[in-house]
Amino acid sequence: MRFLPLTLLLAGCAPPVTSEPAAPRTAASGTAAPETAGSSVPPVTEVPVEAPEGCPADLDARVGTVVTLVGEQSRTKIPTVCGVDVDGDYDLSDEVVRVTGRLRRYVVPPPTPGEPIVAGRGPGTYYSIQDPTTGQLARPVPR
Repeated sequence: MRFLPLTLLLAGCAPPVTSEPAAPRTAASGTAAPETAGSSVPPVTEVPVEAPEGCPADLDARVGTVVTLVGEQSRTKIPTVCGVDVDGDYDLSDEVVRVTGRLRRYVVPPPTPGEPIVAGRGPGTYYSIQDPTTGQLARPVPR
């Protein structure tokens, strides 16, 4: 599996977004120390998150704000960038894309015992990016 650096850019927010990976934190910068040799500290506005799949751990704190995600679009039935649902063009699957919009969160509760089983994503917390002008899922563009 290829590891691709994922980046979360915040539009109009002062503090940088950091993730909570298993890597130790450095005292000077307060960002997660990457486990790859020869990496450099990114600019304050971009903090890369090295993960095979996943998002910065503080997505909950960014719900309702406009964010820009840069990462690889998944080749799945519901396309995602950094694990966040997008209105992806399947021609952009496995490509690095950029998508901007308002971050939304929705929770699917577990079914109650005895309730019929229905096909779906299953219980969990899901995130999506909405285009503020249309209210629909935001469309990624090639980076």
